[in-house]
Amino acid sequence: MSKSTQSIERVLFVCTGNICRSPMAEGLMIERLREEGRSDISVSSAGIFANPENTAEPFAVQVAREAGVDISGHRARVVNNDNLNWADIVLAMESSQRGFISLAFPHQSAKVFLLANFRRSRGGEIADPYGSSMETYRSCFEEIREAIDGFIQFLSSSSHLRNWGKRGSPQR
Repeated sequence: MSKSTQSIERVLFVCTGNICRSPMAEGLMIERLREEGRSDISVSSAGIFANPENTAEPFAVQVAREAGVDISGHRARVVNNDNLNWADIVLAMESSQRGFISLAFPHQSAKVFLLANFRRSRGGEIADPYGSSMETYRSCFEEIREAIDGFIQFLSSSSHLRNWGKRGSPQR
C-alpha cells in the first residue's frame, strides 16, 4: 500500500541529541493517545547526533512530570535507516534535522516534516532548550504540546489520508 493511501500508524520524533525535545514529544504523544483510548499508533524518538548512553535531561524529565508524563526511563537513540524505515511519518524539531535526514537518507525524505507545522500558528521551529533555564524547558514543552494537539487533530480528521504523502507540510 502506498503512503498516499495508508494511515499513519508509526510516528518518529527527531531532534538533535534525543535528550530534550523528542523524548518530551514522544512521552506527551503516548500520553495523549492513551487519554483518547487509541492504541492504533506507535511512537518513538531519536536524535541525529544522539549518544545512546544518554538519558533525558533532568529539566525535560521534570517538565514532563509536571504535565503527568513520565520520561524518566528514556535512553537516547540515534536516527538510522531502521527507525526511519519503521516510521510512517517523521516529525523533526528543526529544518536542519529535516535537511540532515534528507541528505543522509534521501529515500526517507518524503516522510519528514516539521512538528511545528502542526501548531495553530503553523511553521517555524521548536528551539532546543538544552543548557537553558527551567522556564525555557516549560515554554518548549508548551510549543510541543500545541503541535502534538494539532497533529492528533490532523490524524483524527477524515481528510488527512488524501493529504498524506505530499512533500512539505501536510494540509490540515
